[in-house]
Amino acid sequence: MNDAGYVEGRNVAIENRWAEERYDRLPALATDLVDRRVEVIVTYTDAAALAAKTATTTIPIVFINGGDPVRAGIVPSLNRPAGKRHRGELFRGRSGAQAARAAA
Repeated sequence: MNDAGYVEGRNVAIENRWAEERYDRLPALATDLVDRRVEVIVTYTDAAALAAKTATTTIPIVFINGGDPVRAGIVPSLNRPAGKRHRGELFRGRSGAQAARAAA
């Protein structure tokens, strides 16, 4: 991210949220990120991606999972993910800053 001009604490902040294996907490955690007006949400599980999808239609969501996002209900199609939801593998080989810019 430094190569793209982003320096944590100066012009970018990374907000981490952990449900601690309590998936019932995911909607509140996603809503908290939306309320903080983050620029992009990155998720690592289907459940977290679904919570983020429910919480916002305007903030890009990058989901990194090993499952089938169509079957999970995250996106209607891999060819056309719809809205601002993007599968993490689309950003493979890019820096975090490049992925965030591409998702925005």
